[in-house]
Amino acid sequence: MQIQCFFLIINTYLHNFHTLKKCSYNGEYEMVKNQKIHLLVDENLCKGVDGCGLCIHVCPRDVYEKAAKLTPRGFRSPVPVRPDNCNGCMLCMVFCPDFAIVVERVKEKVVKEQ
Repeated sequence: MQIQCFFLIINTYLHNFHTLKKCSYNGEYEMVKNQKIHLLVDENLCKGVDGCGLCIHVCPRDVYEKAAKLTPRGFRSPVPVRPDNCNGCMLCMVFCPDFAIVVERVKEKVVKEQ
């Protein structure tokens, strides 16, 4: 199980690497421009922050917080209160044991002026 989890994490980071581009001036990496990140939490799958909370603990950008209200199942699910802080690392999605979190990258359409 640990080996499968390790390969899943490596595969996720390799996928994320393709959304980075190398800057010519100093060799550092930056996120591709015109890219927006959507965070989706399925309350029907999540067992709540009190029962798990891995998404809150693994997020390096402090995106999630505990919801103020209970779900229909009686849990407090995580809520992305600071989605603009998200860098798209997908750690929350990888570590969620219930597969309740989806991190989706969407490229914004650039409209050319004529």
